[in-house]
Amino acid sequence: MHEAEIIELVLGLLVVVALAVTVSRRIGIPYPILLVGLGILIGLVPGMPQVDLAPDLVFLLFLPPILFAAGFFTSIRDFRANLRPILLLAVRRPPSPWVPSSRRPMPWRRPPSRSAWGCPVEQ
Repeated sequence: MHEAEIIELVLGLLVVVALAVTVSRRIGIPYPILLVGLGILIGLVPGMPQVDLAPDLVFLLFLPPILFAAGFFTSIRDFRANLRPILLLAVRRPPSPWVPSSRRPMPWRRPPSRSAWGCPVEQ
């Protein structure tokens, strides 16, 4: 697949997603359910090219609008009700998978957040 075809396909999928979100609001079903259904239907269409998206492209094009919309439409009441679990998941240190012995120094420090624990190290 040429780069122009990939860009055309990605832009077409973005238009389909925008239309699906608009339709889901009008018919009253959650948009993630509609998007999953559309993804399955698009995947079953014969002749659709196989698209392997780079993770950088997904993080650059798709993730920011989703996170922005989720943050923008979050209820302040729900956010305040769940503030403690949110903060605990964001900054609390996870339990160590091993118990260090006092005779042996720890070879590394534990990360300050749960997200840093599972992140791959760039080489």
